[in-house]
Amino acid sequence: DFFGEIALLDEKPRSAGAIATTPSVLLGFFKPDLLSLMERNPVLSSKILTNLGMVLAERLRKTNELLAEKS
Repeated sequence: DFFGEIALLDEKPRSAGAIATTPSVLLGFFKPDLLSLMERNPVLSSKILTNLGMVLAERLRKTNELLAEKS
C-alpha cells in the first residue's frame, strides 16, 4: 500500500496520511527520487508512472461512484 503519491506529481503537500496499526517498515519515495530515476532509468520510471496513473484512475473511479450514490 502507499499514500501521498499525488505529491510525486505536483508541488503541493501530501493530502493523505496514515497510522500503522501493526509494526511496519516504510519506504520513502519523494519527487526528487522520481526525477533522478527518470534520468537514470527511463524504462523503470515509465512503468512506475504508468502504474501510478492506473491507481489514481481507479481511485477517481471509486470516488465518482460514491458521489453518484449519494446524489
